[in-house]
Amino acid sequence: MGKFRRKDTAPAQQHLWLRPEEIVTGTYNLFYTKLAALLEKVRFTETVNRICAPYCRTESREGGRAPVEAFEAQHAGVLRSLREHGLLRGRKLGIDASVIEANTSLSGLERRNSEPSYREYVRGLAADAGVDTSDPAAVARFDRARTGRRTSNLEWHNPDDPDARVGRTKSGACDMIYKPEHIVDLESGAVISAEIRHGDEGDTAGLADRIAAAAGKVEAIHGEDHHAGSSRVLELAADKGYHDATELAVIRHETGMRTVIPDPSRGRRRMGKFAKEVRVALRAAERAVASPSGRALLRARGTHLERGFAHVLECGGLRRTYLRGRGNIARRYRCGIIAFNFTLLMRKLFSTGTPRQMAAAGRAFFAIMRRFLAMALRLPATDRRAGNDFPWLSSGALTTRLIPVIWLEGCISTGS
Repeated sequence: MGKFRRKDTAPAQQHLWLRPEEIVTGTYNLFYTKLAALLEKVRFTETVNRICAPYCRTESREGGRAPVEAFEAQHAGVLRSLREHGLLRGRKLGIDASVIEANTSLSGLERRNSEPSYREYVRGLAADAGVDTSDPAAVARFDRARTGRRTSNLEWHNPDDPDARVGRTKSGACDMIYKPEHIVDLESGAVISAEIRHGDEGDTAGLADRIAAAAGKVEAIHGEDHHAGSSRVLELAADKGYHDATELAVIRHETGMRTVIPDPSRGRRRMGKFAKEVRVALRAAERAVASPSGRALLRARGTHLERGFAHVLECGGLRRTYLRGRGNIARRYRCGIIAFNFTLLMRKLFSTGTPRQMAAAGRAFFAIMRRFLAMALRLPATDRRAGNDFPWLSSGALTTRLIPVIWLEGCISTGS
């Protein structure tokens, strides 16, 4: 056995600690340097430690994670920073919802009463119809063609994620989904409130309560007290999916907001069956939608709300979740909302909200300077008629020849 024994000795154990000069550091990035300075300025780390300290102890930990209220408290701190920099006036709000694909599939559905799987249920129906159940393709064809095919959330659920619901994704496919909902300041784009709702919940269900909670949050951030029938928030804009006669009347009564929500049943609604307060709210909303200010507010709603969803869901990678349970997804989603609000603050202070924007701005600056020098060198060095040694600084040649080129170069470099 000696000839099979390893002749080399075991490697010596290296030192566990490294000196500071031995630590490998990444390349310098100006954006993250400014971001770290901003986090230090608003005391972000100190606030997080103060809020999360009670939940770091093992005996007080619930499910191994801090509750959603801790994340909401941190979000409120970011909103206060936005208010201090003039990015949260809270006068005009907009509300809209999107879709998140759940971390589960339709193949795992089970019937709520008898708890058979969906495949077993379809296989039983196929056997009753005389289809060969040993052929999976024949069973699938029978399932697609059978009459009365319906997958109701009242009858089916997925035990792996009971909070997920069957619904349509952004691409139109049928899958297990959640619905994130944003309430946004339409003057700055800051997300005031973000909630993860069940995929089968209607947009109008509990709308007045959610709007009142968002208005109360805005008033608390500005240090104001809420009074019944009035609010700091003056206007609310939404699409026609949020139009409900009763909810509009409640919003108008509790907060006094001007609701700019199109009526999908305009011209077909029988106003006589509603109470007086509801009729007043409906007519006020109809006038607001037809007014120039209402149309401008609806355009701002489309701009700021869709931009927030694009940043959080598409660029932030939250369109498809890899967590299960509405509470866990709500915690992760609020982290994305906090990051998005920080981009607004970065754009306010440093004119760039993301590393890509800062890199594009740097490329545009150097491209403009390169073109400036190229145009300057092409111009004559002396104007003998006027006796001016640098005519490109005093004549109209700089304006007529350089400004259009600079504008075009900047557009190309920034990708706008």
